[in-house]
Amino acid sequence: MTSSTDFHKLSEDCVRRFLHSVVAVDDNMSFGAGSDTFPTDEDIDALVDPDDEPTPIITSSAFPGVESTKSKAKVKNHPFDYQALAEAFAKDGIACCGLLAKSFNVEERDIITASSRKSDITILDWDMQSDSGQFAIEIIKSIIVSDINSGGRLRLLSIYTGEHVTAVITKLNNELKKTYCSVIKNDDSIFIEDNYALEQWCIVVISKDVYEKDLPNMLIKKFTNLTAGLLSNAALSCISEIREKTHGILTKYNNKLDTAYVSHILNLMNSKESRPYAYENAHDYAVDLISEEIRSTLQISENLKKSLSKNSLSHWPIFHYTKNGCKNFLLTGKKQKDLSVEHLRNILSADSLEEIQHAIERASLGKKEYLSQDGEEDKKLMQLCSLEITRRNLRYHSHIDNVSLKQGTLLLDAYNFVYLCIQPLCDSVRLHEKADFLFLKGTLDDNNYNLLIEDEHGDFYKIKMPAKASNIISFSFKVENGNGVIIGKRNNLVNTDYISFVPLLVEKISTPKVLKWIGEIKTTYAQKITTDIVGNLSRIGLDQHEWLRTKSKDI
Repeated sequence: MTSSTDFHKLSEDCVRRFLHSVVAVDDNMSFGAGSDTFPTDEDIDALVDPDDEPTPIITSSAFPGVESTKSKAKVKNHPFDYQALAEAFAKDGIACCGLLAKSFNVEERDIITASSRKSDITILDWDMQSDSGQFAIEIIKSIIVSDINSGGRLRLLSIYTGEHVTAVITKLNNELKKTYCSVIKNDDSIFIEDNYALEQWCIVVISKDVYEKDLPNMLIKKFTNLTAGLLSNAALSCISEIREKTHGILTKYNNKLDTAYVSHILNLMNSKESRPYAYENAHDYAVDLISEEIRSTLQISENLKKSLSKNSLSHWPIFHYTKNGCKNFLLTGKKQKDLSVEHLRNILSADSLEEIQHAIERASLGKKEYLSQDGEEDKKLMQLCSLEITRRNLRYHSHIDNVSLKQGTLLLDAYNFVYLCIQPLCDSVRLHEKADFLFLKGTLDDNNYNLLIEDEHGDFYKIKMPAKASNIISFSFKVENGNGVIIGKRNNLVNTDYISFVPLLVEKISTPKVLKWIGEIKTTYAQKITTDIVGNLSRIGLDQHEWLRTKSKDI
């Protein structure tokens, strides 16, 4: 019988392969068990005259059965053994960087924030220079702002402190609640809600009663709690594979190939047709080369296959069931109904086609029935489908300031009409003065839609986009000097805080004044819609006998 720990262990294996770097910050850091810094005034004042009779310390060796009242966290100044921490992380191949806090100013705060951007885990001391956590709070706020500005990220940040955990987490949460919707969970962790950029954020407070050598395993388990899942494990495995193969890829695409690459550029420049955009074409050539190399690497990755294997799938139901308060799964379709953990596991772990059929029948699983997350109205289905077709959207790319108009671009006018650019990619570049672009016109429709794209708030633009030639429309745009493409910008001739395109007004034609950029779908999906339009144009109508026409529909 499987248990929830089986899937958690598989997830932890993915995390251990993924984690690459850690940064630790403390004001009392030593390289080894003994401090290698000069004693402070407090250390000197704490010295005891050897002639004085010291207060005896109760130890477990002196009195069997009685635990020692002395702990590492109670040692004055709460020392931090960086060497022990770095060695413990190194056993898993994780590089740990130690930063000794000295200045406690804005410059040092920014240095710590910058190092945190490229680290998978950040560890901070709480009470530095006896400031009751003020510098740590400033660092955390700075990292939060940095992550929001970059569009959000997964973040595990640990406070490693000799102070009381409850007092630390309460004070930190009260500070964060002044700006964010932060909540304490499991008595040692803070999560930030109602902010999509921080929805995968976690701050965990750990006492220095936990020794440095034991801290990595605890943090790895905390990280696993953040990421454990099927697609998240697959994403971790992908990134791990790329990290492991990075230097192999660099060996293939080395600097000895530069002359061959420049030869390609020279030949592009030598052609009058490609000369104006030789640099852009050479850029695309390099991107295609390297991205295809990465794709090939992922397709043969054993660790990626393992993360999505039947074994992993069969362990997932009980893990999800336990994590979500032992609730049955919900199936949405014509009506909502329960699906037991055992029935779902039997379907996912079946070995043969016959076993799959029997498991489906026992579970009464019908067609067009889908798993629902806590009874939400298909929101997770919509999110996954949106990720499937979307190249860029407002939720994950709100920080960009300009985009070019190309095939797949989605624009919205003030009347909730949506325009999908179907202009061929080759006709979207090398433009002069003015250019006409073809669009397919659709509408926002909450009930009937065939395109989904997330907005800046995590909701969805539900777009009805019929692939009909009658919905094709053309807009004209001015080409900026030297660009050769149509660029959408913030505050583009109009007072908007979003990226917009402004078509040229055409007499006797209803032209929108401003078109808001709401995202871009992947080229393959845009091409499929264009192909569907062409297919509809090529239909042939015949006056055919009804008897033969009806029979032909069944073939």
